[in-house]
Amino acid sequence: MINARELAALHSAMSRSHAAGETPAVVTLLRVDGSAYRRPGAKMLVQPDGVTTCMISGGCLEPELAEIAKDAIAQGTGRRVRYDLSEDEVWGLGLGCGGAIDLYIEPLKHDSEAAKLIELQAAGERAVLATVFPEDERHAPLHRLYRETAAYAGRDRDRAPNSAAYDTAFSSIEGRARELLAGDFETSRLETIAGAEVFFDLSRPVPDLVLFGGGAGAVPLASYAERLGFAVTVVDPRPAVANRESFPSATIVAAHPEQYRDLVEIAPHSTVVIMNHHLERDREALVFALERKPAYLGMLGPRRRFEKVLAALEVEGRRPPAEETGRVQNPVGLDIGAEGPEEIAISILAEILAERRGHGGARLSDKRAGIHERSSVAETAAIATAGEE
Repeated sequence: MINARELAALHSAMSRSHAAGETPAVVTLLRVDGSAYRRPGAKMLVQPDGVTTCMISGGCLEPELAEIAKDAIAQGTGRRVRYDLSEDEVWGLGLGCGGAIDLYIEPLKHDSEAAKLIELQAAGERAVLATVFPEDERHAPLHRLYRETAAYAGRDRDRAPNSAAYDTAFSSIEGRARELLAGDFETSRLETIAGAEVFFDLSRPVPDLVLFGGGAGAVPLASYAERLGFAVTVVDPRPAVANRESFPSATIVAAHPEQYRDLVEIAPHSTVVIMNHHLERDREALVFALERKPAYLGMLGPRRRFEKVLAALEVEGRRPPAEETGRVQNPVGLDIGAEGPEEIAISILAEILAERRGHGGARLSDKRAGIHERSSVAETAAIATAGEE
């Protein structure tokens, strides 16, 4: 999974290279068996002189990959490579990471589908790039880019070694690509479709974090979230706290509760945290956010305060159904004993990341599955209970 900051860096480096008349190479992580530093879809850009942008591993593989990429640029052809990091010695480095990774390294021409995908990823548009790897390695992989409204075959289609066979394969591939476009998937993946290996590289909207409340606690939360690639919006009618000095990069919406419907946007993929430290504004923000069903909704404060908010709504005849209020994370954040705005921000963001990626937020040392394998909240609770016995 690539965050928005990485995508912006990749796009910027690619654009500079193309503007200079150069062809860089892109290294894409296709598959992970066991444990590894990154997940499928992670990318690294390599300039013709070997300068790299972003990382695939923790730094141990990058020099070797840069050399392979330079050769791919010189030859004008892509290549697929595999590294077994579970071996005790890899080029004498003794990595022993416990997993194996498959990578595809290809020249990134300015008019290629792969370049277009990076543009779409940086812009936060929904798209899927399907890369088909032929069984005969003498043939180059075929790319097809799918967006929500159209499919682009590009020049790659003309290189198909067997048009009839690939027509059949691409019919099935398009169906799967449409599923991925319409679904809630966030991780790129290598699959077998119609007997062929196909890598589906996903582009998703830039994650957004809407903060209701611009007090002192929101400042580090906004700052840390931006470092993780979130586009942050701060909703607060008070210019004394919600200002450029406190939130230099966020979108600031100076809205009172009665203005939320006209001025505040919450999408199904949005992350929302309510932290007004003001019961009336919290109450109105909760009702407004629940109506829009964001992907994540958390409210700062103890459970008894949350119940007080719900009780006030019940008196007004506006209490949302239990199945809706049950989606609210309250108290918001993971139980790390956080104190102070910075630690609380870390706790909240840790829970947000776990929720977005389908993980339970338990200790990795207690986890029996692989580091990146998903664990449910129930499994996490079971781990915690076992640790108390």
